[in-house]
Amino acid sequence: MNSSPWRSNYTQNPKLSYEHSLSGFPSQSRRETGIPSNSRRNPISKDRIPEKKIVDTKEDRTSVSCYGCGAPGIIRSRCHTCNPVRQKDDALSSSLNQSNLYSFSSESNPISIIQISICHTEAAVCADTGATHSVAGEKLYHLLKQKGLNFEEKTMQMTLADGRTQTTEILTTSIDISIQEKVIPTELLILKNAKGNRTLLGINFLTAAGIVLDLQRKQWYFTETSHRKYNFVKAPPNINALLTVDPEPHLCQLRKNEGGEPTPFIEHRINTRNHLPVAVPPYRMNPSKKEILKQEIDRLLSEGIIEECESPYASPVVLIPKPNGSFRLCIDYRKLNEITVADTYPLPRMDDLLHQAKLTPFMSTLDLRAGYHQVKVHVEDQDKTAFVCPFVTYRFLRMPYGLRNAPATFQRLMDRFCNGLEDILALPYLDDIIVLSETFEKHMFDLKTIFERLLHFKLKANREKCHFASFRVKYLGFRITQKGIEVDPEKYIQDFAKISRPLSYLTKKKVKWQWGFDQQNAFQTLKNSLTTPPVLKQADGTKPYIIRTAASNYALGAVLLQGEGSDEHPIEYASRLLQQQFPTEPSIPQQELLLQQLIMSPRRDVVGSIGGDCNPP
Repeated sequence: MNSSPWRSNYTQNPKLSYEHSLSGFPSQSRRETGIPSNSRRNPISKDRIPEKKIVDTKEDRTSVSCYGCGAPGIIRSRCHTCNPVRQKDDALSSSLNQSNLYSFSSESNPISIIQISICHTEAAVCADTGATHSVAGEKLYHLLKQKGLNFEEKTMQMTLADGRTQTTEILTTSIDISIQEKVIPTELLILKNAKGNRTLLGINFLTAAGIVLDLQRKQWYFTETSHRKYNFVKAPPNINALLTVDPEPHLCQLRKNEGGEPTPFIEHRINTRNHLPVAVPPYRMNPSKKEILKQEIDRLLSEGIIEECESPYASPVVLIPKPNGSFRLCIDYRKLNEITVADTYPLPRMDDLLHQAKLTPFMSTLDLRAGYHQVKVHVEDQDKTAFVCPFVTYRFLRMPYGLRNAPATFQRLMDRFCNGLEDILALPYLDDIIVLSETFEKHMFDLKTIFERLLHFKLKANREKCHFASFRVKYLGFRITQKGIEVDPEKYIQDFAKISRPLSYLTKKKVKWQWGFDQQNAFQTLKNSLTTPPVLKQADGTKPYIIRTAASNYALGAVLLQGEGSDEHPIEYASRLLQQQFPTEPSIPQQELLLQQLIMSPRRDVVGSIGGDCNPP
């Protein structure tokens, strides 16, 4: 191919080069040439003017170059560098050129690269307001496949930067993308035949996240917090390394230590309004306990949970013995709690959680290790957590146990944790999570999703207290099996009040302690009931309830049932001792008191029939 004389200056000048811009089209980089842009063309003498040549074929077009910038293979009137094409609003992306998807220009042309977390991997990716959709690059696509995500095949009409449209086979999937403590569910497109392309975030992500790009200042911010600016990330030398894949992926690290970074999704606040600081002097402590306290302090310091401070607040330390003989460090925050404004965020009712816990063959329970210590205390409130000991004064950087609103803060975090897990039956109560599934394959997928969320939220599970894929688990003091729920004696042992009456009598004031046959018999009966408990089935809200009552001259009892005939099964028991012993069995109004107590219980709405052991006169 003969070289065109119109291109000679551009091919020989090393300071002029061509690079691919974000749109995927060649753009001239004018770096320090010292020549004004409108005077860079070489003056051409008449004897150098080539013969006029008519371009008829594609082969001939390769010898043509732009008169304005010298770009090969195109004339100036159609040059995209000299005559940039305005992208259409419905364009999928200015960079959906499969041969060179998301190529970056030189460092002199700044790019809007932002830091995100996706699939628990930190990544710097390009945000492009010219793209209506977000696109997963090749590396991210392989990572998503490795994580077991589902993809949906589609055919889409795409408008490219030069105005042409083409029909392309694509894949789509949805995934959570984290950016500055926000989690944005995002639909990603994957170009099946693209090789070496990079991940790009389009308008669908930027709009959902409320992100505004300030290209002039090389910053971005959220619309709701426009005063807080974030700088664009500088593009690394190897742009292919923007998203790396862990060569040894794992579901979750069940860490033994309690340190590490706190969760970025919540901070604990202590609202004391304008109340003066409260300070309580330290409690006395013997030398052996001082040594134990010192060891605990050293451990908390090494894990970054506490630090030394000077604070007007002070609460005393208490060492509480554990069943295994060790001690737990606790802080007596009673004075601080008195001046703290209550957080009314509701904790879930345990019986409601048990009602939601469907009886499934595969169950797992997760216990978060020192869950409170994985939540950061807001900087302005850290001094309020100060505690005083014989050595020095410390304050908590992480949320300590004993604060008035700590349970509400942690439950709010766990509800955010489970947000978006509609297809997974995961029930959190503070730092206890139960996961229930119908099949083993589904259970493995559910656990994998939960573990990935734990990594995403920077939460750690207690390896020793986790139980996986079990047929029977203990949750909130109950045993959940495939057949039903076992056993809280007061609720789940029939006639508990009647059986335990000889034992309850000994607990009354001014009663002489005397352990006889009745007490031993009651004790043994309760032991047998606990070791062979009745199995209570879950209530079915679509079926009517049956309440049966019984009474004696010193106790009342009732049972809540469902089913008919031989299929009748208990849901819950209720019983109570009477304040005084009657010479005869209680009347119907007295039984109605217990009946009303059971029906008016907030545990469930009861609609059905009533049966008793006596008839009205």
